[in-house]
Amino acid sequence: MKEISIDHIRGDTFKKSITITDGTTPINITGSTIKFTIKADEDDASPLVQVTATLTNPTLGEAQITASAATMNAVPPGVNLYDIEWT
Repeated sequence: MKEISIDHIRGDTFKKSITITDGTTPINITGSTIKFTIKADEDDASPLVQVTATLTNPTLGEAQITASAATMNAVPPGVNLYDIEWT
């Protein structure tokens, strides 16, 4: 697992390009689902936001996460937890 800091202005559209790798080499994610969730606390039963990424170049492990401005309005200011799940 890799931890990164994501800065975002509340109410703006969120876009993030990601590449799934084995550490160095891209993994073919054709047919996979990638979900992006945001929670205020890791123990929260329901996420504030959950969106499914678009596979932009799946043979090279590339996907685009996009959450609309309206969706991102559900995220309160402060520190929140972001998670990307690949299945």
